[in-house]
Amino acid sequence: MGGAEVNVWHDRVGLSPQADEDVEGIKEAVKVVEAEVEELEKLGIPSKYIFVFGFSMGGHVALQFFLQSAVSKRIGGVAAMSCFLAENSLAWRFIEEDRSVNTKICGTNSQSVDSSYPKLFQLHGEADEMVKEAWGYQTSTRLRENGIVHEYKSYPSLGHGLRHDAMRDIEQWMLVEEEVKSE
Repeated sequence: MGGAEVNVWHDRVGLSPQADEDVEGIKEAVKVVEAEVEELEKLGIPSKYIFVFGFSMGGHVALQFFLQSAVSKRIGGVAAMSCFLAENSLAWRFIEEDRSVNTKICGTNSQSVDSSYPKLFQLHGEADEMVKEAWGYQTSTRLRENGIVHEYKSYPSLGHGLRHDAMRDIEQWMLVEEEVKSE
């Protein structure tokens, strides 16, 4: 943070919904995810079998990728765990300035949206002391307010980490999404 040499997706000024984002760093991180997806496609993996999952800052980048990238519209889905979008996030500006994106992003039980767009699954531990669950829930609420229907699930007693039941839920979500795309 603050320009220090650390192994992260992009710089952070602070860790709160009110902190400013490193817009250029986020754009570069999204380009990295796009390149990885495109590389998988070049290897012959059908886009519908590609899912992006991110945890913590990686979850933040996964959300940014989902909301900003045309490449994300080709894949099976995006799952983001223990993360949030800042109140003044580039992603909010993108979807709130261009309301037409709301008709381009598919959500569960949405019949009026093009089903070729990916699904979104957001997860968070209720005992997360690093990235507060309230921040993740705020992000989920604001996504819904902007017409982005998605699944949100919280896990009692889970801190800032991964747990078998959450991983199983992601696996089941991916399998259900694959069944829907195969039909």
